[in-house]
Amino acid sequence: MSGNRGWMLLRRQLGDAVEFMFVSYWESMAAVKRYAGVDPERPRYYPEDRAALLDLPDRVDHFEVVDLQAPGR
Repeated sequence: MSGNRGWMLLRRQLGDAVEFMFVSYWESMAAVKRYAGVDPERPRYYPEDRAALLDLPDRVDHFEVVDLQAPGR
């Protein structure tokens, strides 16, 4: 994806369910809008998401990275 700088997929066990958090890194908000469309607050789901997830949130949150310490740096 043009403008995507990487991503992380996090998971934790919650009783009988598993919770996932997907974090993606983008070069700019303009790059996010090129990928997500006119409403970047609205998630973009794929068919396999609907088959695997119990909850499909109707909005995403955007944050600006102000500091990052990556392993090996």
